[in-house]
Amino acid sequence: SSVEEDRARVRAALEGGRAAVDALAEQSPAILREHWTNELLPAWAEAHLTGRADARTQRERLTLLGDALSRATGDALAGDTARALTEAGTAATSPDPVRAQAAGFRAFQEAQRLHDVQEPSCEAFRAAERGLRAGGSPYALWLRQQVVNTCLLRSDPTSALAMLDVLGQDARAGRYLELEGRVHWLTGLIHGYRGELTDALQRYDAARERFWTVRDREDAAFLLMLRTESVQLMGEMRGAWRDREKALALLEHVRSPRRRHAMFGEVTLACVDAGLPRTALHFGSALVDAARAWSRPTAVSDALVIRAGVHHALGDEERAGADLLESRRSVARIADPAVATEQAAEADAVAGLILLGRDPEAAARPLRAALDHFRATAPVRTPALHHLLARAHAARGAAAEAEAELAAGIEALERGRISLRHAALQVSFFDQSLPVFADMVRLQITTHGDVERALAFVERGRARQLGDALAGAAVTPLEPAALRDELPPGVTLVYYLSLDDRLFAWSLSREGTRFIERPLPAAELARLVTAHRAAIERRAPAEALHRTAARLHDALVRPFLPFIGSPRALVFIPDGVLQSVPFSGLWNDQTRRYLVEDFALGVAPSGTVFVRASAAAARHRGRAMRALAVGNPRVDRRVWRGLPDLPGAEAEAEEIASLYPRAELLRADGATRAAVLDALHHSEVVHYAGHAASSHESPSTTRLLLAPGAHDSGALYVHELGRMTLPRTRVVVLAACRTGGGAVSGVEGALSLGRPFLAAGVPDVVASLWDIDDALSRDFFVALHRALLAQGDPAAALRTTQLAYLRGPDPSRAHPASWAAFVCMGGLDPHSLSKGGAS
Repeated sequence: SSVEEDRARVRAALEGGRAAVDALAEQSPAILREHWTNELLPAWAEAHLTGRADARTQRERLTLLGDALSRATGDALAGDTARALTEAGTAATSPDPVRAQAAGFRAFQEAQRLHDVQEPSCEAFRAAERGLRAGGSPYALWLRQQVVNTCLLRSDPTSALAMLDVLGQDARAGRYLELEGRVHWLTGLIHGYRGELTDALQRYDAARERFWTVRDREDAAFLLMLRTESVQLMGEMRGAWRDREKALALLEHVRSPRRRHAMFGEVTLACVDAGLPRTALHFGSALVDAARAWSRPTAVSDALVIRAGVHHALGDEERAGADLLESRRSVARIADPAVATEQAAEADAVAGLILLGRDPEAAARPLRAALDHFRATAPVRTPALHHLLARAHAARGAAAEAEAELAAGIEALERGRISLRHAALQVSFFDQSLPVFADMVRLQITTHGDVERALAFVERGRARQLGDALAGAAVTPLEPAALRDELPPGVTLVYYLSLDDRLFAWSLSREGTRFIERPLPAAELARLVTAHRAAIERRAPAEALHRTAARLHDALVRPFLPFIGSPRALVFIPDGVLQSVPFSGLWNDQTRRYLVEDFALGVAPSGTVFVRASAAAARHRGRAMRALAVGNPRVDRRVWRGLPDLPGAEAEAEEIASLYPRAELLRADGATRAAVLDALHHSEVVHYAGHAASSHESPSTTRLLLAPGAHDSGALYVHELGRMTLPRTRVVVLAACRTGGGAVSGVEGALSLGRPFLAAGVPDVVASLWDIDDALSRDFFVALHRALLAQGDPAAALRTTQLAYLRGPDPSRAHPASWAAFVCMGGLDPHSLSKGGAS
């Protein structure tokens, strides 16, 4: 609606009296709030200061609308502010409190005008705040957050945080909910500038909750869009798009040109990042048109920089350059030096990106300027700028400078990762490091020929969050030499790094390191993996299956066979799409044997995680095995609809529990979340046979489904498991479907149900990569536990069971579809390797 229409609605409500005003406050609190702030407050102030007769009428209207707003929203500030016009109380220091308030509100109007036209407004807000404080008005608190925003937010964030902390306490004491939301918002911005993204998100969410409570849909929508920047910087692309969708659904409530500009700018950038440049150009052109219509130089400059990046993504460098040139002209018209510097840095970042392809030496200058600026104001932006600078140096043959920038980018990423306390955010944020690490690895190999140092960077970029969880602190991954010293005899680690044009791979054992490079692009490798998985899962005939399995064997394993001799175990540290490869079912066309026939096999997220898990496994040797068997939890079908009962899983758990001298069996209604969590802490062996749910879009929602308790739905989420410590547990067997799969992190590995158990200190997790027939699954897992009781090591027991299926009399069970899906993730007990090698 137009401003005039809004004014007419308020006038009509005022004519109708309190009931009509209350009705408008309930229906459209935003309209009433804007009128109260932007119309009535300055009108009363002007009337009082000039001695006009309508000053009393304006004050009565302020009180009527203020009280209505407070009743409708639960926010006491408007009502308290109106009452202070006649009851300033002891807080006032002025001899004429009411006049001081009027002068303060007049100064506030001027400060707001300067702010709206993007001219320096700090001192104007300070003067307004002093006047209101002298008059004893609680609205001085609202002006104080404006002072923080305009005077301290960027220039002195430490002082800003101290002021916001006190201001937040005052807002809570007064029940000033919207002000409390603004305090959270500004605090979140400071944390975001510092790269403290977890704290920023928590503050944004708290602010949005306050805005939603007071029915301020505009600020709630803007906060949703604002948080997407932090979410995306963490690498949570899907989560960021969900927030954008929710924010755009509230767009009709966003009346401020400033906020509409910011929201559409963010969507434009998101479309570029999502690989939708033509859609981005549509939004970007609309953004430029709206900014020009708004006639604010900061908005125009910002919109042109954004559209320049879109033109670059489309390959239209001429239009990109024209937009940048016009943007810099707009920067020259920005009155606030701090804002002008910020906009110039944004333009420099895009200029460097545009110049990178045709003049890398020229690109380095604006990139360096942007980096110098954002290092101080927004360190979370620096890893990407270091990476671009490295590419600029590499393009002009300056390998040393490129290496220094890559190293600086990696260090900045590691600092940013440590600042994130939420495990899922650490994973997704560090996933953004892949291009930086990949370029560093490529440089070490192609420029220095140093495959050992290249491997060190591969290890440094893998499973950092999981490694920290096992160590209980942020740690540096082991170097290759240290890994060799700690590896059990007879174990070879096999690392892979899949690049867009080739595959790098290393084998590492006590005897040394070997490196291979194959001209196998990532897209072709993905096709090989997909073809082999499809052949297994559809139970293709042996000839067809061997063909797809042999291709992968030849690409991934055969090149190492001349060098690795006859180790007893291969542990794969896969990359990307290789996370879903059933390595046990790879086929050696020369020996006519599956890989599991020649080696004990394992999978680990990193070498550091493997040696730590192996050391934990060794500490468990000789302990009596107390088992926990969970079978067919009776889930709440009002919450988890469509899930069938699993009587076979219940029978499976019963049979497995009967194998162990000491066992606890939880099934049906007894398999509650509380009972399972309690039993986990005093069980060496855990077997779960029930439903699990995972999400590729939101890995943090992956969960085991248990029977509901008095106060819970029965869902046990991975993030809850990851916060536990399970020092007694030797192995967890997850007999639900696809527990070894799920979303794949480039650096952390498969974000499966097995991962949080490893993080909790369990040395090994046995899980499945795909769905298995219930009858086969039951027999397989019973056989696995028999082997585990005999051999003590899960990896050895898994191999024994797989070989028994492969070499048994039943052709259906001999097919890899019946046994290759099962993997052992984690470590190996070195003692188990001394009992025998290949069979």
